[in-house]
Amino acid sequence: MFSKRLTWTLAAIIFVYAAEAFVLEGTLTTTTTTALPPVTEQSTTQGQCEDVLATCYLLDPTYYCVGVYYNWAIDNCRKTCDLCNSAKTHTTLTPTTSTLPGAKTHTTLTPTTSTLPVCEYKGKQYLQDEVWTDGCTLNCTCVDASIEYYRCRDLCPKYINVPPEVNLIVKPGQCCAEPDRNITLETHKEPVYSGFCSYKGRTYTQDETWKDGCIQHCTCTNAFQHLYSCRSVCLHWTALPDICHLEDAPAGLCCEQPRCPSEVKITIPLAYKDEYPGYTYV
Repeated sequence: MFSKRLTWTLAAIIFVYAAEAFVLEGTLTTTTTTALPPVTEQSTTQGQCEDVLATCYLLDPTYYCVGVYYNWAIDNCRKTCDLCNSAKTHTTLTPTTSTLPGAKTHTTLTPTTSTLPVCEYKGKQYLQDEVWTDGCTLNCTCVDASIEYYRCRDLCPKYINVPPEVNLIVKPGQCCAEPDRNITLETHKEPVYSGFCSYKGRTYTQDETWKDGCIQHCTCTNAFQHLYSCRSVCLHWTALPDICHLEDAPAGLCCEQPRCPSEVKITIPLAYKDEYPGYTYV
């Protein structure tokens, strides 16, 4: 007669990595499969769509969102004017000559409107070679509007090895700190920031990471092409052994926690360490 009771002769080990989990070194060897969340890569050039002016709601959109005010509306009242997906335009006057009775000629100027290539940064559009500042942080230039490529540099110098007797002071109305005496200070090599990733109205620089609640964890993988990749915050436990179960996520965490008998060792991918404390990581 076969015993209905399963006795473990050695400690079973569950490896959870990639797409499979294995129960090894027991009298019964079981293979279960659990699919890790797919990594998605997305591209976006649409920045945050917000009004720059707090008084946009007071304007007549039939007048201030069209015609000669169109480009102004994109820069200042984009949301109110419903221009979130619109681009700046350029109007030229094309001469047209017609012959009147008596062999006289008449020339009229016909306006022609075309869409201009732009660089988009935090919801605003900038024309080729246009320069702008991001507060007191960055100084940016639209380098090649045809591919939406812009370049930003730190607006202020970063001083290093400042002597203790020298103070750096920001004067009223200025952005950058300056030494309080006539002295030449050493500065860091100026970093250059190119491109950005846009996600749900916020922008992120190259290699910057962020978390979208308990849904997914993302990284800006290619700011120049506006590409970011995301993975689920939690592992997908699709086939835990019968001797294990899932408990509700502890306070402050997003993910259900796998619980197994003491003789079972659970190994978690290192990338998920913060959501699964107290386990062994690989």
